[in-house]
Amino acid sequence: MRLVIAAVVGTLVVFLWGLISGGGLGLWSSDLRNLPEAQRVMPAIQSSVPATGSYLFPPRPEVPEWDDGQARKAWQGVAETGPTGILLIRPGGSSPRATSMFVTGATLEFAGSLLVAIVLSIAGTAGIGFGGRMALGLSMVAFAVIAGVLVPSNFLELPADWTRSMAGEVAVGWGLAVISIGLVLRTPRRTGRHHSRS
Repeated sequence: MRLVIAAVVGTLVVFLWGLISGGGLGLWSSDLRNLPEAQRVMPAIQSSVPATGSYLFPPRPEVPEWDDGQARKAWQGVAETGPTGILLIRPGGSSPRATSMFVTGATLEFAGSLLVAIVLSIAGTAGIGFGGRMALGLSMVAFAVIAGVLVPSNFLELPADWTRSMAGEVAVGWGLAVISIGLVLRTPRRTGRHHSRS
């Protein structure tokens, strides 16, 4: 039962941090800019992009052409000249405040919090103290930032401000969640006098 309570607390912390950082404080608002000339660009995207997905530009040569050194060199030259980018597009649109988005987000955050609670609980059963469990939990957060944000950002050449905001969101939100989960699972000190066998 304590695991579930700890996971619920962790979920609330991460969820509330997302609302506060993105909505209340607007910490990352400057890192997600409005597209210039959007009203002119959006109809062109809607008419030319067939389905929801991620689209790379300039477009890479098809697989058979990619093996041709000349085609690859020509693409690299265009990419080096720029502009380059990745577009994440939903031609049919979406609701930015859809209830399903928040429900799915809270469910995923609960799953992550439960996983953290299980790991910290196992560590406590193994005799690792509170400080060690916190170090373990925060190491999980650091791994998530490195593997889930920094590595993809490097290979996709994502903008530094976008990377910073995503890394900060994960590090702070889940760091606070780990501390909260650890406090819920913290084993209270035993009180009373110790009796020795005679």
